[in-house]
Amino acid sequence: MDITEPQYFTEFRQYITRRFDESDEKTEKLVEGLAVSTANQFLEIQKEMRGEFEMIDNKFNVIEYEIIGMKQEIKGLATKEDFNEIKSLIGSYEIRSRKIEEILLDDHKPRIKELEKVVFKIA
Repeated sequence: MDITEPQYFTEFRQYITRRFDESDEKTEKLVEGLAVSTANQFLEIQKEMRGEFEMIDNKFNVIEYEIIGMKQEIKGLATKEDFNEIKSLIGSYEIRSRKIEEILLDDHKPRIKELEKVVFKIA
């Protein structure tokens, strides 16, 4: 990447030079020194910003990589078909447990009534 002096530095240098007597070497040296100093500061800031941008880009790359990894992990965990299968199993267990309760109550109802009579002394 080529870094050239921004246009406004050049225009600033020309403006200052025109404002003062061109034969005055001191003024020209001051203006030149100011322009060079400002350009150097500009370059330093540009380098710092480039470093910051690279650091931010690296952080985004890491985050993107982690998100891709999480997506793959999630895909490996379960699918809709897995959940449908689990739901069907849960449903069949619920039906079985209800049937067992009904069977127990129906089969043991006479015994339960006899025990209640004995325990509570019901006639």
